[in-house]
Amino acid sequence: MLVISPHLDDAALSTHALLDRTEPADVMTVFTAGPRRTLWTRWDLLSGFADSDEAASARLEEEHRAFSDSPHRLHHLGLMDRQYRGHPAGATEETALVDWVRAWVDGHDGVAVVAIPAIAGTLPRPASSGQEESPAGAVELTANGPSGLPMLPRPLRLAAARVVWMMLDAALRIRSAWPFTRPAGRTASSRRKGRQRWPAIPKLRQPPVSHEDHRFVRDTVWKALQDFHGVTVVFYEELPYSWSLGADSEVRRISESSSVHIDEKRIRVDRVAKSRRVGAYRSQMPVLFSPHGPLNRPSGLPAEERYWVARFAPAVQVTPVSSTASSASQAQQVPARAPRPGRTRTLNRVSA
Repeated sequence: MLVISPHLDDAALSTHALLDRTEPADVMTVFTAGPRRTLWTRWDLLSGFADSDEAASARLEEEHRAFSDSPHRLHHLGLMDRQYRGHPAGATEETALVDWVRAWVDGHDGVAVVAIPAIAGTLPRPASSGQEESPAGAVELTANGPSGLPMLPRPLRLAAARVVWMMLDAALRIRSAWPFTRPAGRTASSRRKGRQRWPAIPKLRQPPVSHEDHRFVRDTVWKALQDFHGVTVVFYEELPYSWSLGADSEVRRISESSSVHIDEKRIRVDRVAKSRRVGAYRSQMPVLFSPHGPLNRPSGLPAEERYWVARFAPAVQVTPVSSTASSASQAQQVPARAPRPGRTRTLNRVSA
């Protein structure tokens, strides 16, 4: 089985049910490389890193720590994250991803299970026409400092990043332990009458929109696997994006536009074990959205993970029952909907 993770924490956050097993699986993360030039981004700062160089190395260490007690094999494609690229993934990234996935499937004789994102989360706001794209909140660190400002020494930049990270982490812990929670459906006037108070959620921690890197990975791999009829594709719903909107509409759109049969599966997870693995990504905990508390606590995680299993069905040649030459010469291509027994056994073992 191959689990394709767009970023270094996505597999742990969203596919614990697939990876909670003793049989080794391959976990390939697509966007793992830092920029060629040192950058200073808002996400890295809020994650407690002084710059992109420190973030790239620390995130890789977190990944290895998260899977250190598992038999799974980790692979890193080494493409650059969206926050560093400054533009959507293009032909270069697509070629690298397709070549790697096709080589992996060929190495398994074309019969395998491949898990890819389903695309949860609300749709991002479209950019204005003619608007020039740039890395999100990124500035280059040069001798003159970011944006021409005086360059702070690295120890001071690191200290500032750590302070921001600790403030976010403390705010999250205080809010998760606060006795009052925001009641659903309450109006502003009723909240004033109740006089309940709770710590404000930082703007960054609002329910997230779907990530374009996730969409790129899903669409690229899904297209590349169309020719491999022995492959079973599993779409997984991504956390924390699923807190804002599930992936149902995205999966429905794929099912309606292709000749595949897709079944939904809900699998309960061991939230204690999952929280331990997710907690290895310590830098990301304060900045990842969760309405129920930190994601490195069992109470902050959903009790179930959702998957959709798609089975490619090769076309079957069917000879019509007819004595006329015209009808006998026309063969119909009928997709076989029923899965083969071998693949059914594999999926039952994966989802057990």
